[in-house]
Amino acid sequence: MPVKLFGVLSEDDSKQAMSLLEEAELDYELIEPEATLMGYQVMWAVTGTRKTPVLCVDGKAYRGLVGVQSFFATR
Repeated sequence: MPVKLFGVLSEDDSKQAMSLLEEAELDYELIEPEATLMGYQVMWAVTGTRKTPVLCVDGKAYRGLVGVQSFFATR
């Protein structure tokens, strides 16, 4: 299952989302929207939000830390 996390390393919610993924031993790709000129525009197009973190799994977006936590609650 391809897993991508839109996150900002300096934000607490993103750090907590990364910790959840690492504790679950789930491989993921971290995408930092602030790292590129069009990063937030791409994030908006893919997830419908510009607020991090957003976890994308199999085409479904889990927005915010609460969304990320809900992904794990349904696994």
